[in-house]
Parts: sequence; structure tokens; C-alpha cells
Amino acid sequence: MKTLLFSVGACLLLAASCNKSDNQPAECAQVSQAPATFLAYWYFPKGSYWVYQKRGSNPVEVDTVTVIYTEVRVFRPGATTYGLPTCTELYDCALWHSNRRYFRSTSVNDGYRGSESFETQEENGQWFVSQGANYMYRLGFSWSYPQRSVGQPIANTGPTLLDTIPVTVPAGTFPRSAHLRVNAVNDSTQGPSVRSYHLTQGVGTTRRVYATLGTWELRTYYIAPR
Repeated sequence: MKTLLFSVGACLLLAASCNKSDNQPAECAQVSQAPATFLAYWYFPKGSYWVYQKRGSNPVEVDTVTVIYTEVRVFRPGATTYGLPTCTELYDCALWHSNRRYFRSTSVNDGYRGSESFETQEENGQWFVSQGANYMYRLGFSWSYPQRSVGQPIANTGPTLLDTIPVTVPAGTFPRSAHLRVNAVNDSTQGPSVRSYHLTQGVGTTRRVYATLGTWELRTYYIAPR
């Protein structure tokens, strides 16, 4: 009798184990990572910040943009991925703007701070990051890897890479920069929209030109340690 009970118990445990295995996504044998040169243009540790000033403003208008959140996600095989790849590190981050006059959200919950978010996608070795914001039009794809040729869009519907010459702003001259133009023309009366911007490797955004908010240039910055 004891032997029978033991056998039944063992079968139940085995069945439970099998069901659990069937219902759980499999482990990744290997996890792919994004190239460091791709991340170096936009993905920075929490606590990093950039101070921008509006060109020609008197008195000077400044805006401090701070990284408030970062995350690395990995979907396992069999998991619901919403079209994203499995066994691949996907990088997300969120930033807050300090200037509520120019970059003001509509929610009291975040203190009316304007915010931006960045999310990665990967497809067949091609990496993309898309930008969204709660105070302006979404840029959509804002950077990609491998880097496209000058004159080409960085994605099928993304901004065009205009040049890679050094950019000079109040914070200094930065040689490893990419100058991009947003191709989509939005109705600027519905919200501030970006017309062009500079991304600098190891620094981030060094200049942005808005349709209605003027040109904002990097004044100083801090990259937090990893």
C-alpha cells in the first residue's frame, strides 16, 4: 500500500513538473546584446543629466533633462513578445525635463514635467531606438545601427542623416556627432515638433531645433557611472 501511494505521489509530482515546464517559457541558451557604439548615442545611466539653453533667449532659458529610469528586458522563447525578439537585450529609459514653460506635461502626477521615453528594437542584426514624449510629437525612430550613409534615412520612416561633421554648442565642440533632419512635417499648432537634432557619441543629444520652441543647445552635462 505504501509502495502504491509513493508511486501515485511520484506520478503526481512528475505531472506537475511537466505541466509547469509546458507553461513556462524556455530559458535562453544565449542572449544577444546591442553594440556599444549604438547605445553610446542615447542610452545613459540613471542620474545622468544634460543642461540645455535656448539660443537667443534673454534672460537665458535653460532646461535640465535627467535620466530617471532605465531597464534592460529579455524575452524568453515562448513568451509573449508583442513582436519583439527573444533572447535579446532590449533597452528602455525615461527622462524628465525641468523647464515647465517650454516642456510642460498635462499631468499633475509628474509635477507637469515634460518627459521622454526611448525603447529599442532589433531585427536581423539591425538595431533601432524610438523616441516618444508626452509634450510633443513622437520622433519615432531616432537612431539606428549600423549607421546609415549620409543622405539616407536611418529607418524606412525615420529621420535623414544630413552629415557627421563636428557640432559646436556652448558645452564645446564635439566631433563624433550625427546631424539628422525629421522628414515628417507635423502641424506645429498642435504641439511642439522637432525639425532637426544632433546626437553625439558618448554625450547624447547636443542640439535640437523645434518648429515652435526655437533651438536648444547643450550647456553642460553629467554622465553617471555605470
